[in-house]
Amino acid sequence: MKRLERIEAVNRLSINNLASLDTETRESYILNWWGIDEDDEEFSLLSEELKNQMLSNDDPPSDVENCKYDQLIKIALCFEYKGVTNTYLSESMAMMGLGKYEVCGDVEVLEICPCCSYRTLSSRGDYNICGLCDWEDNGVEAPEMYSGPNHMTLAEGKDKFREKMSELPLSKWVKA
Repeated sequence: MKRLERIEAVNRLSINNLASLDTETRESYILNWWGIDEDDEEFSLLSEELKNQMLSNDDPPSDVENCKYDQLIKIALCFEYKGVTNTYLSESMAMMGLGKYEVCGDVEVLEICPCCSYRTLSSRGDYNICGLCDWEDNGVEAPEMYSGPNHMTLAEGKDKFREKMSELPLSKWVKA
């Protein structure tokens, strides 16, 4: 089996996903990522034209099918693979017909979700949403403390996760 560096696998998967996005999904990615700026590492990957447009316009564009926004959408798609296992990347490439590869390289270390205990969050307490259990991390750590964004306690969230574990892609994420 051929080997492929992790960064290249993510790049190929993201390009493949980009080609299949409908208008509504493109619009969603653009809307979610339109607020990045010089403080965000990904901003440096954009063309000068798009950087200037983003900095001078608070509102995202309406012409979401324009290919000039592909670079922003691709960054968003690549970000979705951050922290996932190399095995998951290999399996995804094979399922998408991109070839059979052994993906190698270090997996980005993410923070542990307080609900499912997998490494899925880029930071803690910043209202990031876990890609595995959908817990919105507002910093709640006490099991019996109510979490407003999640409309339940952390203990209830953990119970809900345990009930659905068999339906979830656990091989995608690194267990803490």
